[in-house]
Amino acid sequence: MPRHPIPLAPLQKRLGAFVIDLVLVGAALGASYCMPGFPLYGTLAFGLVFWGLYAAYQVFGVVHPDAGIGKVLLRISVVSAASGQVPSARQGLLRSLARCTWALCGVSIASAADSSYLMGLPVMAELALVSLHPLRQTLADLLAGTVVIATPPVQPHRAPAAPMYSKHDAEFGPPKE
Repeated sequence: MPRHPIPLAPLQKRLGAFVIDLVLVGAALGASYCMPGFPLYGTLAFGLVFWGLYAAYQVFGVVHPDAGIGKVLLRISVVSAASGQVPSARQGLLRSLARCTWALCGVSIASAADSSYLMGLPVMAELALVSLHPLRQTLADLLAGTVVIATPPVQPHRAPAAPMYSKHDAEFGPPKE
């Protein structure tokens, strides 16, 4: 694979962040499920709540880089492939909707074939695409024009090596000779 000037996120970190985010959304959904009046598992209302919550979390996590807990913990970020900056709200929404649609395709295929194993088909396709694509983009990244990078470590503030004043600066007293 060719070397790129952008620090692309490794597959392990991307997969780890996805699992962390999925567990968090599942935990939030599980806590909500205990509330009275929450839709029953398996109903259309439950599906809408689950996918709506997942899509909202994905959009918020893409548009606000410090909000996606999995991304923050594993130090990866989603950026616009064109500018290298934080993606626009449109890109975040498009990426999130593409991911949800792709996952729902897997659920639909598994339901139609009456085989729960086929639900993993989109995940396997995404893993193959991330492994083979030069920029490690998924289908959602390609559609939204985004790329996932390794977030650089925070650099500590460094004081200047020498005093920052000129010999005409009277603020610090007379210059030393």
